[in-house]
Amino acid sequence: MDTSSSKPEDKKKQPLDTSMTKRMLKDAVIYAPSSFVPAIISILSLVIYTRKFSPTQYGVYVLFISTINVINLVVSTWIQFVILRYRAEYLNDAKIDDFNSDLIFLLSLISFFLLMVSAVGLAIFYSITGSLNNIVPFAIGYLIINAWYSNLCFVLMADLKSKKYTSFAVANACLAFLLAIAFIFAIRADISFIILGMLLSELALAAPLVYSTGMIKARRRRIMRLKAHFKANYLPFLRKAFAYGFPMIGWLIGVELLNVLDRYIIEAFRGSVEVGIYSPNYSLAIGVLGLVATPISFAAHSLIMKESSLRLGNPEGTRDMIRDFSKYYLLFTIPIFVFLSLNSKDLAKFFLGEEYWGGYVIIPIVSFGYLAWNFAVYGHKGFELKEKTKTMLFYVGICITLNVVLNLILIPLAGYKGAAVTTLISLSLYPILVYFGSRHIFPWEIPWRSLFNIIVSSTCMSIAIVLYRTFSPLQSNITNLIISFCISFAVYGVAIYSLKEFKSLRLSMLKAFLGSRKHDLI
Repeated sequence: MDTSSSKPEDKKKQPLDTSMTKRMLKDAVIYAPSSFVPAIISILSLVIYTRKFSPTQYGVYVLFISTINVINLVVSTWIQFVILRYRAEYLNDAKIDDFNSDLIFLLSLISFFLLMVSAVGLAIFYSITGSLNNIVPFAIGYLIINAWYSNLCFVLMADLKSKKYTSFAVANACLAFLLAIAFIFAIRADISFIILGMLLSELALAAPLVYSTGMIKARRRRIMRLKAHFKANYLPFLRKAFAYGFPMIGWLIGVELLNVLDRYIIEAFRGSVEVGIYSPNYSLAIGVLGLVATPISFAAHSLIMKESSLRLGNPEGTRDMIRDFSKYYLLFTIPIFVFLSLNSKDLAKFFLGEEYWGGYVIIPIVSFGYLAWNFAVYGHKGFELKEKTKTMLFYVGICITLNVVLNLILIPLAGYKGAAVTTLISLSLYPILVYFGSRHIFPWEIPWRSLFNIIVSSTCMSIAIVLYRTFSPLQSNITNLIISFCISFAVYGVAIYSLKEFKSLRLSMLKAFLGSRKHDLI
């Protein structure tokens, strides 16, 4: 009776379980250096900056770069979501030249807006202060060039050009770091040189990036046709982009506020020293976890959008894909979280200056909140596909409200430790809202059985680490970290294999790493 209905369903799921899974894993492997190298450089930066600058100086830098990020989110980052959401549709409809032309025009408008606002802002700032710190013009230049650079990188991602995306991400991270270090050691220890390094790096890579995206091959139109094209194509594109993307501005601002609001409140109640201690430990927590979380997310997002555009009549296939990608995320990130939590003190002592060691207590707290938030990124893909970005904005608004209220209560009482607890609570609320809110829109199917097996395996791993740390006579931080990692890898691998959670994945992983098969989606 049910066999007839179940067979078609199995056929639908087959491409997801084989080709799409292999493609996701292969892309995740390719994307890995794009998060691994910047994360390593970020950690190296912490090692150098926390020794070169005092907590007060570093705290000022963190507040300044956080402000730049918020401005960047408002002005241009929302376009990345438009690119990932609609570029595949234009490609399928053979209108990619139109998309390229419209995107170039939109980025030109953004650049002109930034230039005009910056000129006015600089004039006002100079008239009030009578001076102009180097960091201000460097930051403005970075904002303008980054509006192009970051969005064109996402064109590569939307086109599933994972190797090219990774190449530019790695090159940019390395070049920006090397330039900043060169300026700091050759000239003087000035935080403005960090921004200058970021600016010059993206400026140097901009031309080859434009060539790699194929944007310069966009169809050229004569002046007489430009007006007709604008009315017929660009205005509809602009309306679609704004309708979808503008709520994402609020969502992105909300995400950034969840990351930086606590710094401002810590500054107000406890001072720059606690901001300086809190921030590098926070960065260390999300940086290590991001080594695994980011490449999986990059690979999954592009493939989900591509699959959805190809299978408009088969939402079940997309839901299955989101469920499977959610499982892969948990499979690799939960053991990393356990390792971070049990080795946080050694990690802080190895990577940070002595003045920052006391902040290690926030690492497990913050990393769990980060893990929960990024898990919800898979769940809210349904909202993106259904263009329900206003709902996402509403949920983030709830999280921000809770974050502010709790920070105002806990930071005066417990300082940066209270901020870490607030981060955990507010970030963990988001997946709960997404899970229940998606039920009537695009249900997010959480792999509960796999989650149970992963938790059991991670518990076995944590017991092994605790036993080692309890009876080990070794005092070296790096030795303990290496041995703990080897124990974690071995115990978790055996446990997850014994529970048969890894069985369906191992062949796909092997082929992904070897690059033995290319999928035909490109």
